[in-house]
Amino acid sequence: IPKSKGGDTECFNSLPLTAKAVVATNKGPGSVCVYIKRCAAARNITANVYRTSFCFVNDGYAGVCCPRSEVDK
Repeated sequence: IPKSKGGDTECFNSLPLTAKAVVATNKGPGSVCVYIKRCAAARNITANVYRTSFCFVNDGYAGVCCPRSEVDK
């Protein structure tokens, strides 16, 4: 799964955290823009939820604003 050049960029329209993800968060509440396949929290989202949490990965492809604790799971 491709990753952004220079690291993942921070974003502020994140998908909601599940209770389990909140407990697992050890890097703070930050969220990053990643490809959908890299975000465990995006596996079962609806189109309506995606509309409020989409972002652009630095090369211009569509991504999702994902809680750090849900990336690459």
